[in-house]
Amino acid sequence: MPSGSATGPAAPGFHRVACPAGGSTRAVFAAPRLPRPGEIADFEPGRDLRGWKVVRGADVSLPSGRLLVTGGEYLGADGRPADLGVEPGRYPWFLILAERPRFAEPIFAQLVVDPKSRPVRWADDRRFGWVTDGGVGFIGSPESAATLSILHTNWDRLTSGLEKSPCVAYANAKGRNFVVYRNGFGDGGFPGTAGYDARGRLVAVTWLLGPEPWVLGGLPGTPPVWVRKIIACRHRLIAQGVGRAASMRRCGKYANG
Repeated sequence: MPSGSATGPAAPGFHRVACPAGGSTRAVFAAPRLPRPGEIADFEPGRDLRGWKVVRGADVSLPSGRLLVTGGEYLGADGRPADLGVEPGRYPWFLILAERPRFAEPIFAQLVVDPKSRPVRWADDRRFGWVTDGGVGFIGSPESAATLSILHTNWDRLTSGLEKSPCVAYANAKGRNFVVYRNGFGDGGFPGTAGYDARGRLVAVTWLLGPEPWVLGGLPGTPPVWVRKIIACRHRLIAQGVGRAASMRRCGKYANG
């Protein structure tokens, strides 16, 4: 985690807003579920998985229709904006949390840019990938990131509450905002997966953030290629007598690519 400023406001020019913000989750393209008995998925589900909770984290302001995602500790400084091809506006961003006996952790994040058109297929897209060394992500716009400075950020204040909440959000007087949020894997790279409707239009972006199978997210449409490859590989090996854990190790080479 960066040290940033030891004094002063969390992020100069921004004030804290609620995250999760609450509100309807009807727009999310997900119906998370528990594993079926004997199901062979792209990842072995956690034995402590008890259920799921979907929360509306924030409505992300995109003044130019461009999105910026990075590791949370960089506050957008190391990212390249991705033009979503959408009108300027606010777009709902959701977190899908795995409920475990003692805590709930983010497994998926999803930005919906057209809630009226369902995705029919998913494909990884490098424009939406990000890397973290601090176990947190950042989502916002290049306009909000342009007014942020790691050196002038009081990091302890900015992230206070992440030990109890999956996200923290900030907005400025112009309504531009950003979110810093936890993930379930910790440090590492997180590829973004684009969801396209039947006309080939981008309607959502989903990030797999934690150690649970993609298929348990209940996302409509054909999963990304790597998910299908892992499942096919595991089915083949398990049919040959290979153990479930061993099949994961051997088929994991297809993960994210």
